[in-house]
Amino acid sequence: MSGLFMLPTEVAVTVTREEDHQQHLTRYPVEGGQLVAELAWCTVPSGRHQGQRRIEVRLDGVRVGELTAAMSDRYAALVTEVTDRGHRPGCVAVLHEGKRGTEVTLRMPRADTVVVVPLAQPADSPQPSRPRRRKPVVIAAGVVGALLIIGAIASNEDEPAPTANGVTSTSTPATTTTTSVVASPPPPSPVVTTTVPTTQKPTTTRQTPTTTRAPEPPAEPQNALGCDPNYDPCVPIASDVDCAGGSGNGPAYVKGPVRVIGRDIYKLDNNGDGVGCEK
Repeated sequence: MSGLFMLPTEVAVTVTREEDHQQHLTRYPVEGGQLVAELAWCTVPSGRHQGQRRIEVRLDGVRVGELTAAMSDRYAALVTEVTDRGHRPGCVAVLHEGKRGTEVTLRMPRADTVVVVPLAQPADSPQPSRPRRRKPVVIAAGVVGALLIIGAIASNEDEPAPTANGVTSTSTPATTTTTSVVASPPPPSPVVTTTVPTTQKPTTTRQTPTTTRAPEPPAEPQNALGCDPNYDPCVPIASDVDCAGGSGNGPAYVKGPVRVIGRDIYKLDNNGDGVGCEK
């Protein structure tokens, strides 16, 4: 986006909502001064026209008011064209005292004026900076190389000649015999092997408790001759027993009298006196 594209100054256009921006407007002289204003799109924040698009007026990048709905519609196409061609629309603004405090009036082109808006020129590309001189780098590299060479020479001079361990070197000059014994390196430290005792878990023999089943109650004794234990003397065991000579239909019969010593399962004791099949 390039700089401001100034619109022709042909007619006066009133600005509204300056009362909301008096703190910023009081910074500028009121009489006899002309200022450069920038036009931009905005959305009405409140009131009857809330949410509608308007053209707002800015001084030094700060909003100071907006055009009315009619004036915003008149200059909408012009402002859009200037913006689309890479410019920021600008115009002359005049300040004066009014009922709302410091008021703003713009100088704008007539509605039928054809404004030719050229395409914005791209900004000039900055020239590449001159490459820095590399002489200090070359000097520093030479110094580092020299230090490395000197260090290598000193390392080679200080390194002792290799000798075999435990070998006695004997030099015999013309008059004096000198024997040099090279001390062998200390023996390596003995390796201490620690045996970790193995702890065996004691074997636990789990005894299974012996469960003794309670003796079953003895079965109800039965007479070896097939007599029912509820009667005395013997009454045979059958699906039904009736008194002999009576009206019962058996299939078994007994001749009384018999005593009921248990339960009268065959209904032989009709009167409940403990004796059945009485004559």
